[in-house]
Amino acid sequence: MKIAVIGAGVVGLVQALELAPDHDVTVFADLFAADTNSVKATAMWHLFLVKLHRETLAEKPVLDGDVHLEWAFETLETLCAWAESPGSGVRMVPGTEIFRSAEPEKMPAWTKRAAGSPTHFRMLTPDEVASLNALERAAISPPPPGESEILYGYRLTTPVADMAIHLPWLLEQARLLGARFIERRFADLSDAANGLQRLGFDVIINCTGVAAAAFADDRDMCAFRGHYFSAPSGGLELTDYLGDDENPDGMTYVVPRGSSVVVGGTAVPADRPVEGFTWERALVRAQRLYPALAWFKPADDEVHHIVCDRPVRLDGVRLETEISSKPPLPLVVHNYGHGGSGWSMCVGTARAVRRLLTAVASPSRL
Repeated sequence: MKIAVIGAGVVGLVQALELAPDHDVTVFADLFAADTNSVKATAMWHLFLVKLHRETLAEKPVLDGDVHLEWAFETLETLCAWAESPGSGVRMVPGTEIFRSAEPEKMPAWTKRAAGSPTHFRMLTPDEVASLNALERAAISPPPPGESEILYGYRLTTPVADMAIHLPWLLEQARLLGARFIERRFADLSDAANGLQRLGFDVIINCTGVAAAAFADDRDMCAFRGHYFSAPSGGLELTDYLGDDENPDGMTYVVPRGSSVVVGGTAVPADRPVEGFTWERALVRAQRLYPALAWFKPADDEVHHIVCDRPVRLDGVRLETEISSKPPLPLVVHNYGHGGSGWSMCVGTARAVRRLLTAVASPSRL
């Protein structure tokens, strides 16, 4: 089949990589790889902001049996393999996630399966939880008295990518398999269908991410804006990541990337303002639980404020076919709306698209 992939972020590149061995694949985009929104992703395997409650836009948990879980674990296996590939920009990083809510259902559903995965998942012991609380209270700038304590958490080792390296690597892997890349911007899906039909394409795969709201006229898209800071590690040997989404002073995370470190963060609808999120405040929160950062003081011009929009969709990823009512326009397959989990589900959704194409292919259609 002659296939056009629209979008060259991580979802589009992995889609091209998945289909290129067996099909004639061309990726169309106005930006590629490290110039896309995907380069700003923290890129740690983790299910985050996959679905939203329609009324409140609060995050909706991914439950057992949800197909998003299948896509995530299918992707995990491949990401771990990429971590063994020189030049991929992917490595395995150990870390800790902590929770301050007493509600057991706060534990993500994926943790029930993670114990048997390459992540070496395990719950924190009571002594480890107590040590973290003591560490926070003893910090240079401890939280105010009475703030919520850490109640439980877990340890795991997870794939983490430096997207400035990883995205060009994915593009080159797809190119080596025969995929082509063309710089072109389409106004919307209709414009793409008409233009690509004239070029003889059988299939369009829509991997436009945040842009799908306008490109595919999808009113269920709700971009969530993430703010974080990146700075050179300055020789600090940072080995572990830290996640503290329920921190009373705001979402807190630390992700080491070799020569740099990411400190965050926020997750709010893109149309809502973010107030009071500064490097100083983010670093103080991180220092309470990450002693290696206690005297971390990069120069002001070394600290970069990164803003990225996560392509969240109310009901999760849109992965389905759309057959034009005006043949012979190409068959459309949608693969977008991965929320804060694009890298964590990209391989699973790419393979699901391949299975869809196999199911719908017929001599009369393609």
